[in-house]
Amino acid sequence: MAKLLKNQFFQRPFIQKLAERIRSTNPQFNAELFEKAVFNSEWDSLELKGRMTHIALALGNHLPKEYERAIETLSYIVHEFEGFDGMVFPEFTRLFGLDHWLVSMNALELFTQYSSGEFAIRYFIQQEELKTMNKMLEWSQHSNHHVRRLSSEGCRPRLPWAMALSTFKKDPGLVLPILENLKADESEYVCKSVANNLNDIAKDSPDIVIDLCKKWKTSDSRTAWIIKHSLRSLIKAGNPKALKLLGFKAVNVDVRNFKISPETLQLGEDVTLEFNIHNQGKEKANLHIDYIIYFKKANGSNTPKVFKLTTIKLEPGQKETLSKAHEIYAITTRKYYPGKQIVEIQVNGKVMAKESFDLTI
Repeated sequence: MAKLLKNQFFQRPFIQKLAERIRSTNPQFNAELFEKAVFNSEWDSLELKGRMTHIALALGNHLPKEYERAIETLSYIVHEFEGFDGMVFPEFTRLFGLDHWLVSMNALELFTQYSSGEFAIRYFIQQEELKTMNKMLEWSQHSNHHVRRLSSEGCRPRLPWAMALSTFKKDPGLVLPILENLKADESEYVCKSVANNLNDIAKDSPDIVIDLCKKWKTSDSRTAWIIKHSLRSLIKAGNPKALKLLGFKAVNVDVRNFKISPETLQLGEDVTLEFNIHNQGKEKANLHIDYIIYFKKANGSNTPKVFKLTTIKLEPGQKETLSKAHEIYAITTRKYYPGKQIVEIQVNGKVMAKESFDLTI
């Protein structure tokens, strides 16, 4: 069994090192009481983000009460704490620094270079939107790629594990200039964030993203990669404008002999999809092929989940047999229910075939 995330980070060696390093810069810091406060009776019941907040609150109770002095202490040692563990530093900033905007912005600019301030910055956006977004626009041209990445990741409308930024779901106007600055960034880390941000925006404002990608369409390989990954949710949804933008137009193809085996399976087994596809047109067909499984819900209805199968090109008259094995296994993000599960084959956004299988639990 995979180790729980909450038991991979913020472990006792990290807390001990953090306490020792703070005490080395501030002899008045009581390392023993800090450790005791962290590993109190609540610790075992806390999940990952809860533990991050819990540690930051304990820091607030043991560091100097003057915010600027506390930030100075953390700034002196932050370079020794990289990765997810280091996110307690930005968390401290958002918990205690909302009323100290400039000090907090300088702190997050530093702290994110060793972990990430993507969760923390959202609280400052919520409190002082225009001022903070102007700072992030400035960060989008920063020399450090971690800071540039924060300028995009921190304003994603639908950042996972974080509160949604509802104003940007309605109107992403303040986000777009930041992404414009980053559309050909030299860092793959930054480009991935730009694509994820645009993919978020596309869920609420698809035409804005499509129009932007049309404007960006270029020979630059980094921008081309961003465009492709920005449109992934729209492609799965069969959006014709997004499909056309990536070269997947309406085609004259036929899907036949769609078979699912076995017809009945148990949770933990594979289901295999197989079908023939034939280009009946007179031109080469550029095909994006997905399959959609409509999983049974508790109320008896079915809800769709789209999976990419492949992209292929077929010459006029060419036929291919395609197959895919899909494992139906227990995952934390989905609860399965027994009964008929419907499967569709989607080609360039158009459903071409439909079958089903029975799942037993």
